[in-house]
Amino acid sequence: MEIDAFYKVLAYAILYKISHEKEDGYKVEEITITLVRQRYPSKLIKYLRNRGCSVDRIYPGVYYVIGNVLFAVQIIVSKELGDKENIWLHSLRNDITRDTYQELLDSIEELDDRQKELYGDAVLQVVTVANKGQIAIWKEESNMCEALAEIMAPEIEAWQEKAREKGLAEGRAEGRAEGRAEGRAEGRAEGRAEGRVLAYADVGLSAEEIANKVALSVEEVERILEKED
Repeated sequence: MEIDAFYKVLAYAILYKISHEKEDGYKVEEITITLVRQRYPSKLIKYLRNRGCSVDRIYPGVYYVIGNVLFAVQIIVSKELGDKENIWLHSLRNDITRDTYQELLDSIEELDDRQKELYGDAVLQVVTVANKGQIAIWKEESNMCEALAEIMAPEIEAWQEKAREKGLAEGRAEGRAEGRAEGRAEGRAEGRAEGRVLAYADVGLSAEEIANKVALSVEEVERILEKED
């Protein structure tokens, strides 16, 4: 990790800090910068230590930076993390393996809907963007294993955006603030469900298999697939 990249992330954190509509709405002590690297960033850590910071290895793959920094900083070295114990952090890399991807998907499926919205979708999108070349190769292979069935295809983002717009439009038509909130929520939920259906379809699962994965009826899955066609 380059030193200037560290300061770029620090600048983003500062912009976030001052973005609240209220004065000091986001407290400094409530903000943590997390830097993720595949390998140990020796140059950056040496630089930070030379500036009076303490960089301590809390447990394998996780380092805390304490001292001459504006915000709390932690450095994640993904190659040092245990695959099983830290699957979400371990997946934040650009050379993810099929087995690791499968474990990530399985862990996301264990979340409830609220947790998927807050955490699962975001992590899956980041991992997909970082590994889009590798994922494209997996999708082209004829004998793809079921573990890759939920690969987040580019279409998912488009579906989610359409669903959000639909929810917002419906809410405005109702003319009430609660109507708008409900419309957006329904739109997001619909977008996530449709996105998962399309991702499964991209890797060749049948409507029955998809329905079992995403907890929809076969008829609902078929409607989504017909609309996409």
